[in-house]
Amino acid sequence: GLAAPFTSFDDTEYILEHPAVVRPSWGTLAGTFSLSSTTSAIYQPLASWLFVLDYALWRDRPVPYHLVNLLLYQGLVALLYRWLCRVLGDRRQALWAAWLFALHPVHVGTVTHLVDRNYLLSSLLCLLVLRGCGPFWIGPVILFPLALLMRPSVASFPLLIFCHDLFIGRLPWRAAFKRAAPLGVGSLLVVGVNLYAASLHNLLQPEPIGWAGAFCVFARYGQLLCYPAGFRQLYPILERDFSYALPWAGLLLA
Repeated sequence: GLAAPFTSFDDTEYILEHPAVVRPSWGTLAGTFSLSSTTSAIYQPLASWLFVLDYALWRDRPVPYHLVNLLLYQGLVALLYRWLCRVLGDRRQALWAAWLFALHPVHVGTVTHLVDRNYLLSSLLCLLVLRGCGPFWIGPVILFPLALLMRPSVASFPLLIFCHDLFIGRLPWRAAFKRAAPLGVGSLLVVGVNLYAASLHNLLQPEPIGWAGAFCVFARYGQLLCYPAGFRQLYPILERDFSYALPWAGLLLA
């Protein structure tokens, strides 16, 4: 709920202890764009910027942070509903689809973990691009680059928008490609930057994981899908003793 504390180790590291958030200046904010400051394979310099105003207003009180995340999520659901109305042509079907999206437990962590605000904002920006908000150039020049700098995982979005225009919008493939191509250029640039940043920290060395490791990876993703962080208090026994049963327990509860 809104009264929950900061909910993960990342919340503390990226908000309460991050110099660009706690002591913002032109130097610290510009430093977030430095490739040498990247500690992982994810280059997302604008992620820290999202909390500068929050910390200036609320300091270490978590309630307003959670409220902002909740409002952003509600805005995302409303925007999704508007887009579905246009795609499906049926308000009732669009409402059911948006309702299922809003209540799906996989989104619990994205809303409750404050540092995942970049997921919410990047998704909002991509939906605005998909809906064709404003003049043509706003999407590839402003909205999508901002989304990429918040969360580079949206680099696959140009492929999605190409398929959307081709199969849903019924545009000729040349027109669909013309719309997706400028977005694809930005995606390729950000992917290249992320690979280079990862190479600076020797994060590109492949490590064989074997069949057992692959099973653990898939089990972990299944756990995240069916058993989000917000439901852990409902069955602590399973969490402690039967970790590989968690996806199935979560699916039943969901």
